[in-house]
Amino acid sequence: MDYTIWASTDCGLRKKSNQDSISLTVADTPMGKCCFGIVCDGMGGLSDGEVASGTVIQQFRHWFESSFPLILAEGGDVMKEVSIQWDVLASRLNECIRTNGAAQGIRLGTTATVILFYQDQYIIMNIGDTRIYEITGEGITQLTEDQTFVNREVKEGRMTEEEARMDERRNILLQCIGASPSVYPDTYSGTTKRDAIYMLCVDGFRHEISSEEFAYYFSPQLVYTKKEIEKSCAYLISENMRRHEQDNITVGIIRTS
Repeated sequence: MDYTIWASTDCGLRKKSNQDSISLTVADTPMGKCCFGIVCDGMGGLSDGEVASGTVIQQFRHWFESSFPLILAEGGDVMKEVSIQWDVLASRLNECIRTNGAAQGIRLGTTATVILFYQDQYIIMNIGDTRIYEITGEGITQLTEDQTFVNREVKEGRMTEEEARMDERRNILLQCIGASPSVYPDTYSGTTKRDAIYMLCVDGFRHEISSEEFAYYFSPQLVYTKKEIEKSCAYLISENMRRHEQDNITVGIIRTS
């Protein structure tokens, strides 16, 4: 499996700082190439959200560069050990960011959505409402579930999806790193599809753009090269702002081949 990656971010129309952070990396292993991606959305209502999101990105990148090679060297169930270590790291970061924020008299928080592709499998960890989509010639699939108040209400039958889209509480997170007493990540895994697009994004990238538009502008049949990916990312970011999106806007693309 080979990977083409691209990430784009913009402060947006209203905010003075960009509290989003994103990182995509392709690396060689003894079993072929692997790809690691993470996107974080610092909480807009909390102080210094960019500090929280940047810290989580930095620590997960360090994990990928230092701990993941050790997992591969030890053998065994690679993805199971990855999941265990991610849960531990997320809990440690939650406590560290909460403690540091309290010492400064401020609240820090961030979402975190992480994905690792290794051999023909992927594993995802999700905390909050940043998302990962899979786009193929057959359409688009959301691989993560939002950890939000309205999504919980929809799942439990107390709210329709249309009501959730209009509800004033739609941005309330059930948990995030740094602002929750404890974090309980959701984990997803699956078989990686060849010639597919995997899209990581914050909520500011998807509020004003439909899934159908994502499926079209990131169609694997139309988007092959890094330049074509960059062009689609730039267009959709500008389209978000044309439609008056007020949040920071961030997207990462991983194309498999």
